[in-house]
Amino acid sequence: MARSRPRPPPRSAGVAEAATSYVIDGPSDEDTLLARVEVIDATDARLLRFVRAATVPTTLQACADLAIDRVVLLEQASPWHYLDGGSSTSSAGASRPPRTWQRHYVRAYAAHYARVVEDCDHLLRDAEGLMARLATLEHLNGAGSLGEPEGAAAIGALRSAVATLMAMPAEPDPHAATTAGVHLGAGNPAAEAFRVAAADVDRALEARLRRLSASLAACALTQDDDLAAIRHAIAVSEVDHLDRVLDDRLTARIDGLLRGAARSPLALVARQFPEVTRDNLDAAVAEFRRAALRAIELAPDGRTALGSISPAVEAAG
Repeated sequence: MARSRPRPPPRSAGVAEAATSYVIDGPSDEDTLLARVEVIDATDARLLRFVRAATVPTTLQACADLAIDRVVLLEQASPWHYLDGGSSTSSAGASRPPRTWQRHYVRAYAAHYARVVEDCDHLLRDAEGLMARLATLEHLNGAGSLGEPEGAAAIGALRSAVATLMAMPAEPDPHAATTAGVHLGAGNPAAEAFRVAAADVDRALEARLRRLSASLAACALTQDDDLAAIRHAIAVSEVDHLDRVLDDRLTARIDGLLRGAARSPLALVARQFPEVTRDNLDAAVAEFRRAALRAIELAPDGRTALGSISPAVEAAG
């Protein structure tokens, strides 16, 4: 229910209009009250807003006094009391007046912010190698022969987090309660987003490399010489350091190789059953069914043509 407050006494000539009676609807109207304080004294309004924005965790032992004094200030240096003439920003009855409290907070926040910046700098140094792995994932996602792209959301989240960390100011804004979203006692939110996205990108890249390794090995096993095929399969499946050499040109070559090595389910059966007789007809039909089902399971849209099947299907058998 709306409550009506009496007209507070003007603080100086020329501000009577700002100090007229007013009606508020609840706590959400604090901004309205602060706007009235700003008309009376902009500096006082900034200080009152600063105290409200400068959160101090009660669990931070080094800042216990700051946390306790802030609770008192929120009550005694409130815009309610200010407009009622019951308090001033120079002495609010707390153990530390607002301006003194602000100086102590700024000093504590600056020390904390410096530690957060150092942590973010470490992350950015680690990001150099990570961005190379991200580029590898993006290249491999461009190879349609490996199926649907992976980790698209993680890639976007990682790039966004890196950009935010790089844009973080080296020093905090002394006139603001927080800088770059960093609160006293907490880290940069972008740092946690970076760690989560980095882990997701690594998982997506590992999955993509496993798929590439299996596809290349399957492609190599199509050689007629079994021993040479096995040796070749082992060699081409070693893709752990692919990020050192992979670029658009190599990606296109790999994609073309895998697409060109597509095999028909009928061709796979023909290799195992060069001749079909009454005695092996049922086995040949069963093998064809297996090959076709594998192609369907591996296809992104759940269907395949008899004339095309990924080398990975052959390897899966």
